[in-house]
Amino acid sequence: MTDTANPHIDLLKNRNPEKRLGAFDSRVSAVVRISGTPYFITTNTDYIPTLPLRESHTITLRKDYRFGEDDYTRWPQQYSERFCHLAAIPEKKPDAGVMWWDPQRSDFLCPDTGNTLTHGLGRLRASKLGDLLRACVVLDDEYLEYEKLLAPNKPLPLFSLLAQQIKLSLERLKTLPLPWGSMVAVVTHLQRAYLEFLGLLHYMKFYKPRMETRSSEVPSLAPCVGAFVSDALVAPQFYAAGLPYWLLRPTFTFKDENILEIVELMEPALLLELEPAPGFHPIPTAPGTYAKIEAMRAAWKSSPLYCDPFESGGASGPAASSSSDAPSAAGFSTIASPTGHTVAAGPSGGGGRRGGGGSQGGKQDSRYQPYGRPNRPGPSSSNKGSSGRNKFKLLECAEMPPSVTAFERGLLEVDTTRTPISPGVGGRYVFPEPALLVSSPDYERRQLMLHHYTLIQDALLYRLGNPGKQRTITTQQWRDILAGKVVAQGRGKAGDRSVQIAAILAPALDACGLDGYRDFPAAPGSFNPIPVNRAREILWGIAESNFRFEFLALDCRASGMVRPDDCRKCFAGDTVMAMPLEEGKRGLAALTSAERHKYFLRIAKLMEAWIPRPGGVIMQANAAAEQEWDRFKREELETEVGRHYTQTFFDYFGRAAVIPLRLEHAFGS
Repeated sequence: MTDTANPHIDLLKNRNPEKRLGAFDSRVSAVVRISGTPYFITTNTDYIPTLPLRESHTITLRKDYRFGEDDYTRWPQQYSERFCHLAAIPEKKPDAGVMWWDPQRSDFLCPDTGNTLTHGLGRLRASKLGDLLRACVVLDDEYLEYEKLLAPNKPLPLFSLLAQQIKLSLERLKTLPLPWGSMVAVVTHLQRAYLEFLGLLHYMKFYKPRMETRSSEVPSLAPCVGAFVSDALVAPQFYAAGLPYWLLRPTFTFKDENILEIVELMEPALLLELEPAPGFHPIPTAPGTYAKIEAMRAAWKSSPLYCDPFESGGASGPAASSSSDAPSAAGFSTIASPTGHTVAAGPSGGGGRRGGGGSQGGKQDSRYQPYGRPNRPGPSSSNKGSSGRNKFKLLECAEMPPSVTAFERGLLEVDTTRTPISPGVGGRYVFPEPALLVSSPDYERRQLMLHHYTLIQDALLYRLGNPGKQRTITTQQWRDILAGKVVAQGRGKAGDRSVQIAAILAPALDACGLDGYRDFPAAPGSFNPIPVNRAREILWGIAESNFRFEFLALDCRASGMVRPDDCRKCFAGDTVMAMPLEEGKRGLAALTSAERHKYFLRIAKLMEAWIPRPGGVIMQANAAAEQEWDRFKREELETEVGRHYTQTFFDYFGRAAVIPLRLEHAFGS
């Protein structure tokens, strides 16, 4: 505990305004008592903040979703050798940018009433999200320049850890609908990670070299947060670097320091929000800066939105390994790899007619037309599920968008006579199978299912942002959800399913403070018809999210590695759900093979580590990556990638993969 004290010491007895102030002199000073012992403070600034010390050793979340005087981006902390860079975090100025901005209610946008089941889940205004993204891009560019100058030396591992939190926080803001408080918490966590990254970068680039050279020219004081120090060796280093510091020494050590003025301590209430956030209890910590920082990071650490959705249904096997021991912070691309994953052993020898994985069939002109429709054989016993619709054949109806042809061709050729490794996964999906919404011959039923999906979409996305919640749902459960059967209906299997469905939607309803389903299921005629192109956009988004989740899960199983960053490079964007519609015309869905080529090459590179191993042009792809690929060779690679992906997915999971679709219409039409 600290309090101002006057132990009858004359700190001004050596006052000399004409003399240059050194590292142990001070423009201003104050005396404080810490645990009964009086200390005097000297500084290279013109103010003295209150020390962030308390006997209780707790930190408290405040109404602005920061931590008051314990927040190291807003208030100076005790110096820690492990976190010496915190002193270099830029301080907040009146014209501060978006990384010091406090979110307002007007920045929180929710869907209109009637367009969502979960009133209260919303997103950050696009302009503010854009400001955050641009600030991160600028910081990333500065870091890349620093990394080049540092070579061949490696940057500190802390850069990667902070970059991971920046990226994961941005991913949540771009992807998840959130309650107001959760959105603000993600923003402030992003800001803390960004500012600490910036402080670390500037400490390594500017301030540490100054400390080491000790120029006779004292630099001007940097507009940074600074630190409280008690080590007389640290103060001269901060003095040489131009970083703010407040040196605490017992009053009995005062001797010949030149102090110009005695001042009152600056209280945090003048600058910071200190009222506790409702509903949050104080977080206990051990004493010291390190313990407080660890407690803050643990309280709001962003976790990856992706984890293997089929993990609980997979066969046991060797632990998955990370594809990189030392990930780079460049591009803020570091994603925390899920630990403790198990992967199934691969199919033995890659047997069956696809064992070699090589190219099959000659080059036929019709095959190489941009997105020509594949020849679709009729349903056959080897190419069909146990009953009902053939899921290895793309449903043909007005609402269904066209496919990425290479994957559709591959799906048609899957050998379903093989025994899958994880047969229990077969009937489960992260999002509904797209055809489920529009397979009914009844137009009104198709419209109702599409409308119901739009109502619950935010609830489904929100559930995936909550670790530990069930991530896959059976086909019958999806059918019930889309039909609006979410309230317990008697006993038996239907009643059991409704209870399970209620549990699936519960996290989003609880977050919104809702205790029931308003306007769900929708009454006939209570909503506007969904146009065909809008239906295609809905189905594209469902298919693309399923495909990306399944792609990452298959790569984990087939390679034995957890490498989500490498997998994401195979997509047009860097998220696994809630993608912008523009991605329906980019990446694997681009119109020309030249535009698609780099994405198929990246998939081919990943497939090199899969079991069973591919063959033919896939294994040649990386050796020829720098060579010129003609159109026929590019599309041969696409065909082999689509074939190997769809067969390997069936080999591991025992069902048809959800394949990526494309959007062809003009948006808004």
